[in-house]
Amino acid sequence: MTSTASSIDDLVAELRAKLKRLHRLNGEPSTRELARRTGGAITHTTVHAVLRCVRLPRWGPLELVVEALGGEQGEFRQLWVAIRDAMDVVSAATAQSGHPPPEAGHTAPSGDSYDEQTDDRDTSVALRDSVIAVVSSMLKSPEDQAMVDADGDINIRSGSAMVFVRVRDNPPLVDVFSPVLTDVAETKEMYAKLSEVTNRMPIGRIYYAASTVWASIPVFGRDFQAVHLMLAVQVMTGLADELGDRLHREFGGREFFQ
Repeated sequence: MTSTASSIDDLVAELRAKLKRLHRLNGEPSTRELARRTGGAITHTTVHAVLRCVRLPRWGPLELVVEALGGEQGEFRQLWVAIRDAMDVVSAATAQSGHPPPEAGHTAPSGDSYDEQTDDRDTSVALRDSVIAVVSSMLKSPEDQAMVDADGDINIRSGSAMVFVRVRDNPPLVDVFSPVLTDVAETKEMYAKLSEVTNRMPIGRIYYAASTVWASIPVFGRDFQAVHLMLAVQVMTGLADELGDRLHREFGGREFFQ
């Protein structure tokens, strides 16, 4: 049974590689664009799950994604059927053992169930897509042109400041933050000022770390509300630029764009 399970993993890996190649050949359109090409039959989150192919997707969503990418459905259906047939063999071999077989493309995990882990990943993907959509709407720019750096943070320039939006997985959280001032000397007066500013903020904080003054406003990712992120970004873009100028006059250092 082990060899059959390994064969399933190999087949799923092949399917994943074919999907990745097809996506690449089509210019790597966004998941939202692909969802639009299906006429809204599936969501962008489902498109993302199909493209990642962590486990074998249902044929319906897979067929729609392949069609949206202009792929040869017969080729993908043949591979999908081969994986399902192999899964049936494993299921039959373990039917009397009392232990369910690992799902295609995934070895049985310890601790949390696979479905729970997959739900967490899907939630994280959906949250990130929602955040990109909100920020892009605020900046009046296409979602697939969002400025995302190597750390995965969305970049927003505001005057002499740079604001970053970071999506965290556990717990689900969106962190809107900015390096207000860099190369700042550590003094008691500076700490007193940061404490004063933080106490006046209804939410968020100003803090000092690694010779840099940071401003941060958290937005809860669970039950995410777009309006909360919009407010946090609006507050941070105004605060970072204005506070950077003020602290620079008092304590020196450098603003992000100077």
